[in-house]
Amino acid sequence: MNRWKKIPNSLPNLQVLIIGEREIGFIEKPHDTRGDKNAWRCFLGIGDSAKFLGHRWTETAAKAVVESSYGN
Repeated sequence: MNRWKKIPNSLPNLQVLIIGEREIGFIEKPHDTRGDKNAWRCFLGIGDSAKFLGHRWTETAAKAVVESSYGN
């Protein structure tokens, strides 16, 4: 069963994909500023070995990228 867990820490908007008991990947979105709108960043894996999968403009699309990349 897939579930997303919001992680309260120093990074804004960090959410981790958990399947079973394993952390599979994550998405994060920096805060927007008055002059810049930031996209969600998608990663497969956790920590220094995480692979960057790209940017998506919506949280739903970012989650879908990580979920669909698992197992490929």
